[in-house]
Amino acid sequence: MHRLVGAYVRQVSTDAEAQSAVEQVVIREAENMIDAPTLAPLNAFLPILRGVTDAALGREDERAATLCLWLGAHLRKLGSYASAQPYAEHALAIREQVLGSEHPATATSLNNLAINYYYQGDLAPAERLMRRALQIREARLGADHPNTQGSRQSLAAIRERMGDAEGT
Repeated sequence: MHRLVGAYVRQVSTDAEAQSAVEQVVIREAENMIDAPTLAPLNAFLPILRGVTDAALGREDERAATLCLWLGAHLRKLGSYASAQPYAEHALAIREQVLGSEHPATATSLNNLAINYYYQGDLAPAERLMRRALQIREARLGADHPNTQGSRQSLAAIRERMGDAEGT
């Protein structure tokens, strides 16, 4: 999507359907782009993702949460952990309110926020959040689901690093 189209819809259009369509395209592109082999595409897409996400911040719906989740993930991938933090927190807050505290999407937000804390070296909240994400995923998705296994591995890495931190 060209950034002028996004800017038009965000700033000029009052058409809720157009806004929804833009947000869905931005979410799809953010998801597709997160594993890009270089950071250049993420950097180029970041202003669009940030603009659309910031425009949705006043809403408390799943699409706004998903936008926050992806912006946080992009910022984290770019090493901007402090900038990613409020978006990850906002995604979690919306999902807990809209979907409930035991929903798999809430677990994804918990997982992402835990990873953000981990990269900032704040291991106690990372461990607490990842443990909670793992509990939800085990209960809702099963022990063998790839997301459950990912949370289990992340929790092990956090605990290993916590043990290293205690030993120093």
